[in-house]
Amino acid sequence: MKALIVGAGAQGRVILDILRAEARHESIAFVDDNSAMRGRLVNGAAIECGLEEALARPDGIEMIVALGDPDRRLAVAARIAGRGIPLLNAVHPSAVVVSSATLGRGIMIGANAVVNSNARIGDNVNINTAAAVEHDCVIAAGAAVSPGARIGGRVTIGECAFIGSGAILLSRVAIGARTVVGAGAVVTKSLPEQVLALGVPARITERLDANFDWSRVL
Repeated sequence: MKALIVGAGAQGRVILDILRAEARHESIAFVDDNSAMRGRLVNGAAIECGLEEALARPDGIEMIVALGDPDRRLAVAARIAGRGIPLLNAVHPSAVVVSSATLGRGIMIGANAVVNSNARIGDNVNINTAAAVEHDCVIAAGAAVSPGARIGGRVTIGECAFIGSGAILLSRVAIGARTVVGAGAVVTKSLPEQVLALGVPARITERLDANFDWSRVL
């Protein structure tokens, strides 16, 4: 089976290394619509084709979407699934995912991350290096948990929400869809949808909308 990674940026390079560590694919390549990049090597893996070309040859491949913008990630993943192409999970061998946890598809789980008892991880979620997701958490599709974040038990994280590096979410809080929790923040109370929360304890500093520039946090 061949693995294709959509997006050759930082997240794509991380996924490449995870897939190499897993050593379960015959070959790994990148998919990128920038034709000027076609044929180049990124960390030793070729940028092989654009998305439409990849979707036109569904046999013998699995794909994962490595795009930071969560709405784009979900949209591209839906196109892949619509063509009947499996979405693969990239789980680093050093990560701990206990047997009672449930995983969707198209998920990345980085080195030394932990997903604990009865946690439920939705499709196309990113759980980055050394992040901890404790028991009975629910993380919805497209969300991202950055390196070193600590997610307490029974936390709910909404669709396409973003949890910054080193953030701490106390047990039982809920994070609304597309809400951004800043790096190092400590969330002691639930947060609504589409806000930016910073600080210790975390406080809402900004209301977000559909035009939010994800490059501010990625």
